[in-house]
Formats: sequence, structure tokens, C-alpha cells
Amino acid sequence: MSSLPADVFEPKRLLAIGAARGMGAWVVKSILSQVPDLEIVVLDIDSSVLDLNSDDSRPNISGVLANKDTGEAEGVEADSFQGFDVIALCVPIASVNDVARTYFPKLRAGTLVFDICSTKEAPIAGMLEHSAGRLSVIGTHPLFGVGVNLVGQTVVICPTDTSEESHLAWIESVFRDRGALITIEPVKPEATREQYLDLAREHDVMVSITQGLAHFVHYSLLRTLATEKISLRSVLRYQTPIFRQLIIFSARVISLTDGSGAELYASIQHGLARPELRESLIDSAHALESAASEGGSPERLIAFIEGTARSFRPADVEYLKLLSRIAISSANEPDVILADAQLNERLCGVEIITESYSEIEIGFVREVTHDSISFENCLLNRVEPNGKRLYQLVSDEPARKRAAELGFSGNPSRPRTLHRRHLRVLPPEETEAWLLEYLRHPRFDLTVIANERVQPPVLAECLESSIPEILTAMVTETYQAGDGFRITIAFECLDIYVAVPRAREYVTGLGYRVVV
Repeated sequence: MSSLPADVFEPKRLLAIGAARGMGAWVVKSILSQVPDLEIVVLDIDSSVLDLNSDDSRPNISGVLANKDTGEAEGVEADSFQGFDVIALCVPIASVNDVARTYFPKLRAGTLVFDICSTKEAPIAGMLEHSAGRLSVIGTHPLFGVGVNLVGQTVVICPTDTSEESHLAWIESVFRDRGALITIEPVKPEATREQYLDLAREHDVMVSITQGLAHFVHYSLLRTLATEKISLRSVLRYQTPIFRQLIIFSARVISLTDGSGAELYASIQHGLARPELRESLIDSAHALESAASEGGSPERLIAFIEGTARSFRPADVEYLKLLSRIAISSANEPDVILADAQLNERLCGVEIITESYSEIEIGFVREVTHDSISFENCLLNRVEPNGKRLYQLVSDEPARKRAAELGFSGNPSRPRTLHRRHLRVLPPEETEAWLLEYLRHPRFDLTVIANERVQPPVLAECLESSIPEILTAMVTETYQAGDGFRITIAFECLDIYVAVPRAREYVTGLGYRVVV
């Protein structure tokens, strides 16, 4: 690794090769495009890359079509490649050598080049070979798929003996600043190239387990269900927490959102650093089947299970048990939110997702099944002349009629069936944040005469926490009035026609008098 000072690296232009679709497109659009003042050019043989030129939502990204036979960028002069500070290789593992051979000689010395392949030894070796010591080479591997929230996900960074310190710092910050966890093994400054490649080999062995073996298990399970003609929807009606987790992640590896999905998963299996792990897994399955078969004794199966558990350190097992409780709790969270909303008649937010659009609705859950919910939408909207969309929340038919007089409209108030495969249930805090940001919030003041023992801020806080339709309550005026206090509280609410009578009922129930 270079021993030059770790100056701040602030690239202005990045070339992403092969990022028209798949993981490369997602990394470019969701992560790299968020880097301030960075112009991104995507080069690909897929003609869809030209669609980037008409995407007004990402003005810092443009697309260039490459020749399918030669890989050369059509209409782009060779000298122009020297204007890029960073090159991101978002191509399949098998294409790294050809792409590096074609483009690396065109780059200026010192350019940062990195890949996002799922194995590291072969891509890094190929990049080093074709950089001829002129370029700063770094291997990266985002250990997650397209569309996940980057927060809490792992990104592996594999430096080389040519990596500039400032380039490593920049790559780390790109992912870490957006919530990712970084795995990078410390290396001595005098480490040789071979020692750096040893780290890449270690990465490949570990992902043979975390990706290769895991995908093998998921595909085996799904193939079994398909062979036995077992419907996923039917089996989910009898789900356990463990099966729910297993089938959710199994379904993810067959959710091929574009043509690159199968190619990616196949490349992971073909590129396993330890392919014998698959045979070992099959041998273990045979051993378990033998112990569990009718001819086997219960003692033999118990011994198999207990022996497997004893093969791991107790501390590691306890840690994994803790993680499993967290994971199961998280997986069940949508069911908990829906059940709570139904039982307690709380407002619940859902995002309806289709291939062409997504839409937020907020309302009441009337019934919950494994497949669907009965949902009564309470959210209406109105488009202003300036194009801005205003929202209004209504809780009954009179309120809906009043909102309609103001130009608000929406889905009918009667409950309708929403299929859960098209739904994302919003956590309560997300629903509240959405309402605070987008809702048209009526305001009103309430003045009461209370006895001298009352604490005005406490009264406001109790009103805010006890009445769901009240968003905020703030004391604006307090002064002595005979033997008590005259208190004025300003409210911001969701539905003024519900909040006002409930607030008056609350304070009169405490024995205070409302000043009209």
C-alpha cells in the first residue's frame, strides 16, 4: 500500500462500467449519487444505459453506450478517460479481465479503480495485472442485495499494495457515512502483494459460507417445495417464527428483478473458494435423514442434535440465540403493529407497492389474516394550483363530507381488502413522522379555569398524550383568576372536529371549566 500522506480525496468525476442494471445500477443510484459534487458517467453495452440521460431526478448521472463487440465507448475519445478520478467496475467476475484490459491503459496514473464483485482474489489480481502499477486498486464487496437499507449492512474492503491511503479513506466514508458497517483487515505497511492477496483469499473462503452455502440451502428448500408442488401461500398459513425467517430469505434469492439476478447467484456458486462445502452440507443432510428415518432410534437422532450443538462454543451459541430473538421480533413486527392497530383502534400507516407506483394510506385496520388486511383509509388529498399535494385525515363520514367541500378526495371510507404481498406496514414512528411532514394540521386554542394546584405544562402534556388526534399542545398564556388559574393552550391536531370535543371533555372531566 502506498506510503504517501493520506491527503483528502475529493473526486469530481466517476466512471461506472457495467452499471446499467442490477447491483451496479443500485450502487450508483442509491449510494454513489449521494456523494456531493460528484459527476457520474455510466458506461454499458446495455442500451438501457441511455435512459439515464432523460432521468431528471438524477442530473449528476449520465449514460454512454459501449460497443458490444469491442467494448469501446461509442463517440467517446480515448483521451477523455483521463478526466475521471474514479473507475467503478460493476461487471460480472468473468468480465473483469477484459474490461480492465480495454480501459485501464486509457486512464491517467494514480486513478482510483475498484470493483464490487462477490469474490475478491480473481478480480483484484486481474485489476492489478492490467494496472501495471500505475493505478490505485481497491476491492470492495457489498454483502447485500439490491434495494436493502444500507444502514447496518456489511461492506468488505480489500486494499492492495497499490491502494492510496486517501482513496481507502474515501471508499470507507462513501459507505460508512450512509450507515454501513465496514470490514477491512489491518495490514502492515511493509506487506507484500501476496500478503494482500491472502486477505482476498480469506474473504472468498468466508463468503463461500455466508453467501454460497446460504444460497445453496435456500435454493434446495425452494426446489423441494416446488418438486412436491407445495404452495408458498398455503404453507405460510402454518408458519412458525423460524420458518417465516427461512422462507422470507429463500424467496429473496429467487426474486430476480432483472436479467442479472440469476447470473449473479450462479457466479457465486461457480466462484466458491471452497466448493467442497456443498458436498459437506449434503453429507450432513444425509446423516440427519438417516438418524431421523423410521429405522433410526430416537436416541440416535437426539445424539445427532446434541452433538451438533456441542460442536460450537457456548458463548457463540448464546450470542446467536440473542440475535435470533431480535431477528424474530423484527420479522414479526408488522403483525404486532397490525394486531395492535386493530385491537386498540389506532391509526396505522401502510405503503401500497406495485410495479408502477407506491402510495401511503393511513387509516384503521378492521381485520388481519396471513394474506390480507381489511383496511379503512382515512387519508384524503387535494392538489394545489402550484402542484403541491395537501393531505387531510378524517375519522368519520361527516368529517369526510366537510373535507370534500374543501376539495379533498381519496379512496372510499368503507373497508377494503389489501393483499399483504403488496404492503409495507409502517412502524408507528414512521407513520407519525409522515403525518407531521405532509398533513394539513388544523389549529385551535382552548382556555380553561383550573384550581391553583394545576401545573399548566403537565395539563398540556396530558392532553397531548391522551388524545390521539392532538399532535402538539403548548401553554401560551397563564394568569391568576380568583382562586385558580386561567390557562390557554394552543393545539395542532389531525382532525379538529374530533380533537376539540375530546379536549373539552377531558378538562371538564378533571373538574375544570372551559371558557367559551
